[in-house]
Amino acid sequence: LIVLAMRRRTGDITVAIDDIRLRAGDSIVVTGQDDRLLELFSSADFVALHSPNLRVRRTRRAPLAIGVMVTVLLAAALGAVPISIAMLTGALVLVISGTISMEEAYNSVDWKAIFLIAGMLPLGLAMEQTGTAALLADELIAAIGGAGPLWVMLGIYVLTAAVTSVISNAAATVLIIPIAIDAAIAVEASPAPFVMATVIAASTAFILPIGHQVNILIYSPGNYRFSDFARVGTGLTVLIMAVVAVIVPVVWPF
Repeated sequence: LIVLAMRRRTGDITVAIDDIRLRAGDSIVVTGQDDRLLELFSSADFVALHSPNLRVRRTRRAPLAIGVMVTVLLAAALGAVPISIAMLTGALVLVISGTISMEEAYNSVDWKAIFLIAGMLPLGLAMEQTGTAALLADELIAAIGGAGPLWVMLGIYVLTAAVTSVISNAAATVLIIPIAIDAAIAVEASPAPFVMATVIAASTAFILPIGHQVNILIYSPGNYRFSDFARVGTGLTVLIMAVVAVIVPVVWPF
């Protein structure tokens, strides 16, 4: 393998790579033959931060895959069928046609996310049926309800952004949606902009490195500190909130 670059926690290494003895925590960028890369990725001495797909690409099936994807998106966008049915049908077509195998389809599913959402859905339902969501919505309305539905929606945005910084965005969405709907009903507004603000805010996991798996992935190789995410992420979250405040009420009126 050829070492292209190397980094140590103390900073960039500027001496000749031949003279360096590897230490625990060092990050290296390498290239080489596929069999050598596979050997490296399977080694217990290294942790692969990125493992490229070294299998031969089946380009002959690419037009079919593109056609299925376009058809699924058009069918869902035009409302011909529910998006879940369209996606499942597209996946079945790809498996039956031999574009992908059943094992590949099974392995591509993020089962952790599936079980996480399955676990959070009863929690969201319990919050709705026990009145917890309504109670939290009432507290929010009592605090900022007099300022109008726009500020209530931004309050939901801030709450969701805070929650998604410590749990997954899917879980945060399921958790906050009932609160957003109850808050919209309390201020006699349409729930649509509140729900959209929640969905967008759930994707703004910028403030803490634990907010999203991508943050964690780059935390050590980038030699970041915990505070780096807060410094950049806070401003970015506020910027997106300002965009939401302007765009969402126009597309989904109160």
